[in-house]
Amino acid sequence: MTERRKLHFADTDAMAADVGRLRAGYRQLGNWSLPQTCWHLKKALDFSMRPGPYEPVRGGFLRWVMIRGILLMGRIPSGMYAPERITPTKDVLDAATDEFLTTLELLKNYKGEFAPHPRLGNLSRRSFYKLHLIHCAHHFSFLLPTSGQQA
Repeated sequence: MTERRKLHFADTDAMAADVGRLRAGYRQLGNWSLPQTCWHLKKALDFSMRPGPYEPVRGGFLRWVMIRGILLMGRIPSGMYAPERITPTKDVLDAATDEFLTTLELLKNYKGEFAPHPRLGNLSRRSFYKLHLIHCAHHFSFLLPTSGQQA
């Protein structure tokens, strides 16, 4: 079996470039296609950039350890599952990829407050941005470009 790609995105531009490579052709290792992956990631970005007020999310030592581990290691631990509200169906259209790229541009220029993460709580702007890069790299690692240069 082919291994997943080891991805690290320095910024949203690098991520958008990877999506461009994948659009030219890819092989799917995981459960989600490129449009399904983009749909999921767009939902996660939208959720974090929504306006307040926000429901409080309890903190705690385990949350702190989890977020520190993710940010330091630069990867999402295995065994974490997406909530149903942001799990794509099989009939996601190709337009989801363009919608993701539009939302990615919004993230690039986002100056507002981020909503608390439902599992990780309140994060600094820098930490939330980095978490988004890690989250996207996690999902795109299951898609292997079949033409052109790999990331």
